[in-house]
Amino acid sequence: NSSLVNPLAMSEASSDKSKVSTILGSVSPYYKFTPWLEYRMLASINYSTGIRRASTRSFINLPNIQANGDFLGGYASYSNTELVTQQFTNTLNFNKAIANKLNLNAIVGYEYTNYINKGMTNTSRGFGDLAIDYTDAMQAVAPANRTVNAYNDPTTQLQSYFARAIFNYDDKYLLTATFRADGSTKFGSENRYGYFPSFAAAWNIKNESFLSDVAWLNQLKIRAGFGRTGNQEFPSGSAQQRYNIAFNNNSQSLQGVNNENVKLKWQSDEQTNIGVDFSLFGSKISGSVDYFNKTTTDLLFPQIPFVPANPGVAVTWINLPGEITNKGLEANINASIIENEDISFSLGGNATFIKNNVKGITGLIKTGALSGQGMSDVTVEVIQSGLPLFAMVTRQYNGLDAQGFSKYTDDGYTYYYVGNPNPNVILGFNANFRYKAVSFNANFNGALGQDIYNNTANSVLALSNLGTRNVASELVNSSIQESLANPIAASSRYIEKGDYLKLANATINYTIGNIGKSIKGLNLFVNGQNLFVITKYKGFDPEVNVDKSINGVPSAGIDYISYPPSRTFNFGVNFSL
Repeated sequence: NSSLVNPLAMSEASSDKSKVSTILGSVSPYYKFTPWLEYRMLASINYSTGIRRASTRSFINLPNIQANGDFLGGYASYSNTELVTQQFTNTLNFNKAIANKLNLNAIVGYEYTNYINKGMTNTSRGFGDLAIDYTDAMQAVAPANRTVNAYNDPTTQLQSYFARAIFNYDDKYLLTATFRADGSTKFGSENRYGYFPSFAAAWNIKNESFLSDVAWLNQLKIRAGFGRTGNQEFPSGSAQQRYNIAFNNNSQSLQGVNNENVKLKWQSDEQTNIGVDFSLFGSKISGSVDYFNKTTTDLLFPQIPFVPANPGVAVTWINLPGEITNKGLEANINASIIENEDISFSLGGNATFIKNNVKGITGLIKTGALSGQGMSDVTVEVIQSGLPLFAMVTRQYNGLDAQGFSKYTDDGYTYYYVGNPNPNVILGFNANFRYKAVSFNANFNGALGQDIYNNTANSVLALSNLGTRNVASELVNSSIQESLANPIAASSRYIEKGDYLKLANATINYTIGNIGKSIKGLNLFVNGQNLFVITKYKGFDPEVNVDKSINGVPSAGIDYISYPPSRTFNFGVNFSL
């Protein structure tokens, strides 16, 4: 079947090699006016060039690659890129006791950054059984099967003015105030600058006299803060009128890329944090607890033309009304259970409890495009007020009828909120053990409360595909036999719980030490990654997010024929001479 590819065959048929050369340079002079006042300047450049050669052999069964009739098959691309980042920073630093027990640490500064990105990609199709690497013979195909695409992104310039002041009274009371004014050429001419203040306060209670004699308490600090930050993570030039130049049969034309929006402004994140840090029993137990509440406004969004649209009408980037909130509780704790010359044992863990919600957005924004047979123009996720971000909205599946056809609430005419791809608990856990020269450490991660849309089961493993490919085993062992004529359709049937706990990596070390006068610090180790996962998800891995964005709107929690993550083992030796 042309829509399925054997992963081993794909590995044999494909080649993708990149080579990047980078030159870094910087100079950072400084001058001390007094012991408490210092000027610093930083000038730096990062110049990077890259070459990428990619090819797929003609025998692989992919559309526009597999040989078919007069088309010999095969694909190759040769790309080169040039990326330049220039940065220039000036700061004036002040650090001085300005009163009895009161210290001020302050900085004011200016920063300018310039980004340049350009490159070219050549593609060719129709190599057939050519024995050499396709990228070494790009000219071997018919001229009609070659393309050349060059680009030069609009230069992005970022100019920032910033100031920060930290007041510390007797190491008990701390107050921090920060202000940034960031101007970026990415935004509309009327809103180039964004203004981002933040404030934080901390009370080191342990240093108060009434707790100084509490021996088992090593640290107790209460913190609170509020701040605003800006986001400019979208394509350069998106606020300006832009065109592509297209060449066809010795003629050329202009095609719209995006329309001008002089009012486009910074996306803004406002966050409030309240937390406590503690350390107990000679720092054998330490940790922190934080409450956070983050609100994102002025969402950067690529608005596509309404259908039908006039030819040449392009995307317009806008700031969406409404907001996205993320709030919750984050806690971490570390415990040194045993610590002596021969044995040590410690445990650590963290958990984040989080809930997000969309408010104030008019209508709905579709994303989460499905793939495969019968899935053209089908989506399963939306951004809509009153629902979590990327809420799964589709038909509600109610099993099979007596004839083996799918049953849906309201016969499938009404779509329901049936899944949430966002976990409500994110977990981390680590363990470290040492006995004399042997040590062991392991790191786990996990998530709870997330749903995954199994697009693979929906379109690839459906029973109607029996006879052309493998199908899901549970479909042929159910109490009601599904009909081979049951249509492939998106529904809550393919939404699965994505809870998991994974042993991400583990390492065993054996320290030998010095050998003679030449070898120092000899250490042998064995490391394993992605060792096991505990989950009820039927796909390869619940820690998955295949890109199913639509017109630049991202998606989450959709799995479609993703390659399983590899389990790797490393053996090594560390030493110095």
